[in-house]
Amino acid sequence: MIVSLESALRTQQNHDSILNDFWQMIGKAGTPLVERDTAGLSRVAFLWRGDSSTQNVVVITPFALQDIASSLLEHIAGTDVWVKTWLLRSDALWTYRFSVNDNLVPFEREQNFGARMSRMRADPLNSATFDFGAFGLASVFSLPDVPVDWSVERKGVARGKVDSLLVPYRAASEQRRVWVYTPPGYSPASHPYPPS
Repeated sequence: MIVSLESALRTQQNHDSILNDFWQMIGKAGTPLVERDTAGLSRVAFLWRGDSSTQNVVVITPFALQDIASSLLEHIAGTDVWVKTWLLRSDALWTYRFSVNDNLVPFEREQNFGARMSRMRADPLNSATFDFGAFGLASVFSLPDVPVDWSVERKGVARGKVDSLLVPYRAASEQRRVWVYTPPGYSPASHPYPPS
């Protein structure tokens, strides 16, 4: 779709109409855009619709935590389209967010991680989200070869249990709510479970 958009913008004059049609199509398809590539790999395009105040856009994934520059979206000149494309294993399952006008400080040198996270946004064109509680919503993408839809209850599979607890935080002057999942048949009196 991105190649087609760039081609249309080069060869046709009605850029506003082309861009409106593009965003309508993206709104129906949802994002990120996924195309199978070679065996076991998919081409994944993350998109952001910018405006005149957009200076940069970073897609926050595990890649960004290692190398912020590799996660910058590219601006298609003369448009409101920002895009980042990766070739990924087709069994990838991630959460991600966008950071618009990010400070671009590598995460290992960030002095105020909480403030930076508070400005990150879920993808408005992706209805699949994961709620990180105090850390807000993140978008979820699941590529074609993910073996199990982890978010859907399956018949015949025993259910575990989720408990909500309050735990001390910051030298016990505050409390945080956490949720703990225990598998079916769990007993605190039983032996420790092996690491998975």
